[in-house]
Amino acid sequence: MNIVLKIREVNYKVDNKIILKNISSEIISGPPKIILGPNGAGKTILMKICHGLIKPSSGSVIWTKSNQKTNTIQHTMVFQRPIMLRRSVIKNLLFVLASRGIKNKKKYKLVDDALNLVNMTDHAKFPARSLSQGEQQKLALARAWLLKPQVLFLDEPTANLDPKATETVENIVRKISNNGTLVLMTTHNIAQAKRIGSEILFLYNGELKEKTNCNVFFSNPRTKEAKDFIEKEKIQ
Repeated sequence: MNIVLKIREVNYKVDNKIILKNISSEIISGPPKIILGPNGAGKTILMKICHGLIKPSSGSVIWTKSNQKTNTIQHTMVFQRPIMLRRSVIKNLLFVLASRGIKNKKKYKLVDDALNLVNMTDHAKFPARSLSQGEQQKLALARAWLLKPQVLFLDEPTANLDPKATETVENIVRKISNNGTLVLMTTHNIAQAKRIGSEILFLYNGELKEKTNCNVFFSNPRTKEAKDFIEKEKIQ
């Protein structure tokens, strides 16, 4: 069953500063989609608008499922710096389930599945705030995936992690995608975009400059902005 995110002429500005300018696109369920662009391009704002955390200044975001408009798409979001509750790993997960009214034996199966997904079963009783940054991001992914969302938004989830932790998180993202969740992820890292993405949405100065297959984007970018961005990132 296809899920489609329709972005229609979305604009966003703060005071007189334009953050997003007339963005229109369609994102269809399948392998991970990457919102790529330099810092300040508007990637996080676009993701927050799609997730419903903020409203666009104009335009609309519409979810459809099998060509029917719907408000029942379950989606969640993981941020660069996840907030851990002042309790154990397992109680961070149980808190989410309790807030959704899930209190029967099913909750333990969901928690076990989530901990197994991120290979943190042995950390179940650890204080969440004592974990390393990489472990906290793994817990954030487990927490987001607890109820098997249909869509998962990831806002630069490896921005503050070392290479080993980054590799671990990327592998978890692939698992989540392979389990049927549509993953939309922001990054400014072209190597990461190549490793994970199937489709690239390239943002530059608040405008959607390109939307295309990942391999096509990196082998034959159409716009000067995309070419310059790729060349600059290769040098760094």
